[in-house]
Amino acid sequence: MSVQSPTPPPPGWGADALTSFLDLVRHQQFATYVNLRPQFDKILEVDNAFVALSTNVVDPEDLVGPFFSLQAHAAYRASASLAMSTQSSPAFTVMRQCLEQSLYGLYVNRYPDSFETWIKRTVDETSRQKMKKEFTIGNLKKR
Repeated sequence: MSVQSPTPPPPGWGADALTSFLDLVRHQQFATYVNLRPQFDKILEVDNAFVALSTNVVDPEDLVGPFFSLQAHAAYRASASLAMSTQSSPAFTVMRQCLEQSLYGLYVNRYPDSFETWIKRTVDETSRQKMKKEFTIGNLKKR
């Protein structure tokens, strides 16, 4: 699927610091695509795996796995966008979110009752503390 960028940009685009920066980001992503093609192909390979995973989910018995997979994929794509525009530090932050979402999904798959803790995390302070205690990265990695 190809999405075409509007040409020319909308009126006022590039007239401020933010849209000028966004143009620079896109330019750098194009440069990464052209000049670092082997590295881009690895990024694409992982993205294709996420796409295949989400495309092949039809009427799942349990929505928990797809929920966390979609969150992980969104974070992965955001990380790829940042990395390709040479914003390495923010890319690592977002990649961590991808890994955490994946780990949450694995944990909930192994311990289905834990999803209730996750889903109720915003109900009250007690629920929030329960979620924070159970869903620590150290605790999830041990299991």
